[in-house]
Amino acid sequence: MIVIPFSILILFIPILDSIYFDIINLIVKLSLLLNKLTFGTIIFKKMSIFILIIYLIIFAYTIYNFFNKKKIYILIICAILIIHYNINSIIKKDFFIVIDVGQGDSSLFCSSNQCILVDTGGIYNKNVSEKSINMLKSLGIRKIEKLYLTHGDYDHMGDSIYFVNNFKVSEIVLNSNELNELELNLIDELNSKHINYVLGIRDTEYHFNNLHLKLLNYNLDNENDSSLVMYIIFNNKKILLMGDASYVVEDKLLKSYALSNIDCLKVGHHGSKTSSSLKFLNTLKPKMAFISVGINNRYNHPNKEVIERLEKIKSKIYKTSTDGSIIGYFKNNKLEIYNLAP
Repeated sequence: MIVIPFSILILFIPILDSIYFDIINLIVKLSLLLNKLTFGTIIFKKMSIFILIIYLIIFAYTIYNFFNKKKIYILIICAILIIHYNINSIIKKDFFIVIDVGQGDSSLFCSSNQCILVDTGGIYNKNVSEKSINMLKSLGIRKIEKLYLTHGDYDHMGDSIYFVNNFKVSEIVLNSNELNELELNLIDELNSKHINYVLGIRDTEYHFNNLHLKLLNYNLDNENDSSLVMYIIFNNKKILLMGDASYVVEDKLLKSYALSNIDCLKVGHHGSKTSSSLKFLNTLKPKMAFISVGINNRYNHPNKEVIERLEKIKSKIYKTSTDGSIIGYFKNNKLEIYNLAP
């Protein structure tokens, strides 16, 4: 209404150029200011282009009839918006996403409109958290039941405060190792927002809808080896998330638990050579292996030998560096995998 007409106008009246420039500056500053306001924000699930076109037609028809004093159409619009706002509660789906956060880690699990998030990623690049947050909002997610932070490394929890500020988080679970500066800063933020946090103790279980989660982590003197390790049964599919745990933890797991025939393995430490021993993989025999890793990262993750081991046991390998975010949908007791380009 302003930019395009003025752009055409100054073609014929160039003297208005300076006024046009000031107006554009004002619009940009106002937009940036309004963008920072979160009060009163309403999150709707992203629409397909087909649904968007239908929306526009309905809104146009409603406005037309409103001016013709047929206010009943306003009620129809309100009803549509209420249904759209609650669409995840009406059409319940079970799915998980290994989110592409570059050289970091973040996974989302949702069952019947209840979601948990495991790690948030964070690589000193605000765009990473913005992309992840926008992805969750596009799915219509407004609340996170539990946020599990496997350990205190920046690439796993560096963006946690951004998530706390953008979603209603019921509870945060930290590992039981000594808290570092990042974790202490987060706790200060949680206290200011009155958000509960607990330490993840081994063999603690969590159950909601079609997802059952059990913590298998150990409290060791190494930050990576103290990572929260999560064994998840989701719609009868077995999923194991290894955090950044190494061979040391893998050996302990094999001695303490009967782990075998895993459907999905979140490969430990981004595919580092310190994790995913041949003995461990031969016991688990994961059908699918997910590696959260940044493209051309300085650590050369994933390690070539780890990939060869996974190929040897015929695991289907997915990497966020090449596949982008990896989405698993449960349909008719089957797991279907899709990916979003990086």
